[in-house]
Amino acid sequence: ITGGWTNYFALRGAARENAALKQRVLDLEGALQQQQALVAKTRALENVLGLKQSLAEPMLAAEVIAGNPSPGTLTVMINRGSSDGITEDMAVIGARGVVGRVINPVAPNAATVQLIVGRTAATAVVFEGSNAGGMATGGAPDRLLRAEFVPVLADIKVGERVTTSGQDGIFPQGFLVGTVERISRTGPDREIVIRPAVDFTHVD
Repeated sequence: ITGGWTNYFALRGAARENAALKQRVLDLEGALQQQQALVAKTRALENVLGLKQSLAEPMLAAEVIAGNPSPGTLTVMINRGSSDGITEDMAVIGARGVVGRVINPVAPNAATVQLIVGRTAATAVVFEGSNAGGMATGGAPDRLLRAEFVPVLADIKVGERVTTSGQDGIFPQGFLVGTVERISRTGPDREIVIRPAVDFTHVD
């Protein structure tokens, strides 16, 4: 009997130790996740700061705080507003390329950004290889851009980089918009499809 009680208490002690160890593992895993998130944020900030140092234009760092749940409305909200000097039609640039432009309304501490792949969005662009100009328009269901007003004789090639031309008065010249993904012809017309440089499934 005495041996049985001793084993019982030993097992209960082991069970308590096991539960404590499991809790410790959970705590450490949570701490690790937090550290990984901090590392990711630090890297993102380093990218933004590196971009900021390379620009002549004045820049202000901002963070996405919300998206728009309305179907077909591709906008996000950032944590900067009129109290930070943000106004309508300011360009929004990410570490990888052009994100969009600020649209009304602009609140004191927040602003709405229309993404370049959104409906009615358009960006003046230039094709680096051919030096031809045009407009990159959004609104397609596949969230790819379509080039319009490109000269018929311009020799556009798949894989060609597309950058901002600065002629729309919103986006400064030379920022990456995307690359030509495909060119298809329907009779005398051609469709030039541009894959955006920014991954719009996750904008931070």
